[in-house]
Formats: sequence, C-alpha cells, structure tokens
Amino acid sequence: MRKLFIAAVCVQILILALVPYKKIRARFFGRDIVLVAEQYDPYDPFLGYYVRMSYEIGQRGTDKAFVPGRVYTVLETDADGVTHPASVVKDRGDIPSNRQFITGFSRGGTIEYGLEQYFVPEERHAEIDDALRRAREDSVPIRARVRVDEAGNSALIGITIGHVDY
Repeated sequence: MRKLFIAAVCVQILILALVPYKKIRARFFGRDIVLVAEQYDPYDPFLGYYVRMSYEIGQRGTDKAFVPGRVYTVLETDADGVTHPASVVKDRGDIPSNRQFITGFSRGGTIEYGLEQYFVPEERHAEIDDALRRAREDSVPIRARVRVDEAGNSALIGITIGHVDY
C-alpha cells in the first residue's frame, strides 16, 4: 500500500513538472524573435496586473481553410529585425526545413500562441501602464520579445515600448 501511495505521488509530481515544459524549453533553447504587438490592460485580483497582448501573426488565421485546432505559422524577419508571418499551414510537414515557425491554435478568426499575457511586476505597473498609454496616444510601436525553439514552442520574454525594454 505504501509503495502504491509513493508511486501515485511521483506520478502527480511528474505531471506537474511537465505542464511548463514547453515554455521552459523555449526559454532556454529557443531563438529570439520580435513580434508586432497590440495590448490592453486588464487587472485580475488573483493574478495581479498583466498586459493582454494580440499579435500581427495572430490575425493571419482568418483563412477559411483553417478549422479550429493546431496550426503552424511560418515566420520571416525583415531588415529591422521584426518577425512577420509568411504563411500559415495546418500540417507541420508543409514547412520547409530551413524556415523558422511558431505553433499556435486557430480559434475562429484568430490564432493564439500562448503569448497573450505578459505579467507586470507590481512595483513597475504604474510605469509600464503610463508607457503603454503614451504609446497608444503617440502611435509608438509595441514589440514583444519572444523565444521560439525548433519545435515551434514559444515563450514571451518581455515587451519593448518605443526603445525601452520591460
């Protein structure tokens, strides 16, 4: 009975450890990219302050051919170092071997990548909120710094508002 209990606890710990595996793998082994972003600021009493992000690459999912589910966005980087979508494919085998891609989930007319929330440190909330407000008013670009691994897993590293990194 004791061995069964220990095995059950070990299985639960293993499951909990696997939940953030893809994000951790992307953070440590991924390549950095910069995405065009838009935002709005919700507040959740349990999660604290965070910036809800939407991305240019997320708007590519309006193609009628895509039903809800996993999709792969093939990426290309411009001369300014900003990454844009080149195409969206349903099958990973359709991606040329020399192209970088990011894995997402098609949900109606948009694609979500698991990068939609950037949690703001409590002590910097006012500063970041002010910078985001000014960015909206003055049309200052907002960029997301993202790391993507070879399997297309991604992790949001930070945001850049104008020329200031957060």
